[in-house]
Amino acid sequence: MIGSEIMITVEDKIRTFSKYVYEKEVNLANKAVAETEGKYAEILEENKKSLMAKSIAQKNKMDKRIFLDAQKIISKAKMDARSLQLNLKSEIFNKFLEDIKKDLSAFTEREGYGAYLDTLMDNAKDLLNSGNYSLCMTQKDMEKFSEKARKKFPSVEVIPMNDENIGGIMLDLKTGKERIDMTLLRKMDEYKREIGIFLYEALEKQVNEIE
Repeated sequence: MIGSEIMITVEDKIRTFSKYVYEKEVNLANKAVAETEGKYAEILEENKKSLMAKSIAQKNKMDKRIFLDAQKIISKAKMDARSLQLNLKSEIFNKFLEDIKKDLSAFTEREGYGAYLDTLMDNAKDLLNSGNYSLCMTQKDMEKFSEKARKKFPSVEVIPMNDENIGGIMLDLKTGKERIDMTLLRKMDEYKREIGIFLYEALEKQVNEIE
């Protein structure tokens, strides 16, 4: 009887001890799991924050890159627009000068051109009568007016000049390199700057009105 009681008591103790050990192990395991889960949650949160920080930093970096790229594009577009505007102004200016040149060439064919040449020669009569200067004309003007010029100034030598000068006259000093330019081309060159300023101002006004 006593043996049986001892046996029961031992068994109870074993069961109790086993239960204690089991529960302890389970509790430790659960604690370990909980700690692991906690650490994982912390790591996850830290990674999340890190990713968010990286994401914000990356976004800021991308925003800055986009802004800089946009500035480059805008700057290039402004430069291209400015270059186009300058090229257009230059093109219009050159076309305008060509038109003036054509008008001056047309003037040399008009009736009043002969009187204009007479006025130029009269203004230079002292030099022409001195015999020290040659009278230069375009080939076309020589054919029309050289005889008249020789009658007016018998001692003058009339020689051809480049047709690029359009018209007018030029006086060449026979004994040196002095040249007195009274050609239509020189007159056009003299007024070129004024023509350019006037034309550019007119174009600016037109652009502003369009805008």
